[in-house]
Amino acid sequence: MVDKMFLILLFATFAVCAFTLIMVGANVYSHTASAMNDNYEKRIDISYVTEKIKQWDEQNSISIGTFHNKTALIHTEVAAGRKYYTYIYQENGALRELMVREGLHTEKMQGEQIVPAKGFEIKEEDQMYGITITGEDGKQYRTCVYRQSRE
Repeated sequence: MVDKMFLILLFATFAVCAFTLIMVGANVYSHTASAMNDNYEKRIDISYVTEKIKQWDEQNSISIGTFHNKTALIHTEVAAGRKYYTYIYQENGALRELMVREGLHTEKMQGEQIVPAKGFEIKEEDQMYGITITGEDGKQYRTCVYRQSRE
């Protein structure tokens, strides 16, 4: 009788320890996944603009201007004999991208939402682009991108 009780108690202790270990592991995994997702969301906007500048790095193809009175990164390209502009700008709490043919009328909200953002600033000095994006959380994220092609 005592032997059976000891075995049952030993099994119960093992089950409680195993369950506790599983719950701790699940909590650590959940926290790590949440932190990785937050980090991704904070960096994706800067990474997106940086990659666009690198993709568009051709002579006379990138400029900084305005789009509906907002600061915009502007890419100019000619395809099939027509000139197209791609604008990256911030509007209504989001970083947006819009590609239009020259001469077409555009609306502010036509741009495709890339990521949520409260602000977008970009400046160029000696082929170096300084990018500042204000995230939903109000934090500012900055980076610099060097442009290889010359004007």
